[in-house]
Amino acid sequence: MIRFTIRTILKNKILWAWPGIFVLFAAATFYWGGISPSAEGASFVFNFGKASLPSGMVMSQITSFVVLMGIIGFPNHFAKALEPERASLMLSNPISRSEFFFSDLAAMVTISLAYAFLSVFPMAILLGIEGGIFPMQFFLTMLLFLPLLLLTYYVTIVLFLILTDSYLAGALLGWIVTGFSSLFLNIEKVLTTIGINSETIHTTMDVLSFLIPSSAAIQQVMQAAYGGGFTAIDGSLLAFALATFLPMTALSYYLYLNKEF
Repeated sequence: MIRFTIRTILKNKILWAWPGIFVLFAAATFYWGGISPSAEGASFVFNFGKASLPSGMVMSQITSFVVLMGIIGFPNHFAKALEPERASLMLSNPISRSEFFFSDLAAMVTISLAYAFLSVFPMAILLGIEGGIFPMQFFLTMLLFLPLLLLTYYVTIVLFLILTDSYLAGALLGWIVTGFSSLFLNIEKVLTTIGINSETIHTTMDVLSFLIPSSAAIQQVMQAAYGGGFTAIDGSLLAFALATFLPMTALSYYLYLNKEF
């Protein structure tokens, strides 16, 4: 089942833009920019004219395009599989709903890792030629955390696809709800700023912060790793980010098992 899903996702031309973005960026930097060491402690900076941009800042902007491509492209297969005619046909075969659900997640992660590797390749060539460097931790950050960041959105989108039976609604609601993770990540400061000091409310919000896959936490981990390597990563923040996957994944799985087609 995983192989079938992988082949289906690979046919989605929208997702081809993911490694394409990195190829175009590497080519543009090679012809019109450059690479140099950073005085602020990051491994290097990108130079465009008189502007010197930290690697983390540049990668954050590129990552936003990757996330957009993922939100549009990845849910397409799962949305089509929820159509009554196709679902009835697929589930009439010796395939359990559990197998389909987890195979879909596994295929999505596999394709994400493959495209992340294809994205690392042109960056490695660029940094090797322009800067004479091979920042392994920078590349590992791309390879490990880009798929994880996309998975935060995908898990939420899958839930809303199951609830709404609409590809557009699922993608839009998944993007919006996952975006709220940035608010919950700083909820203590927000509540204090607006004058809410109730411990009950603070505790409630802390609990709610675990219910949405935290794309904001993953992004903060990536920024820290780009700037200072893996030693700069906040382990508790990473653990929190991983824990936030569980509630929505479990709820999506339960709803899919009980969904009528």
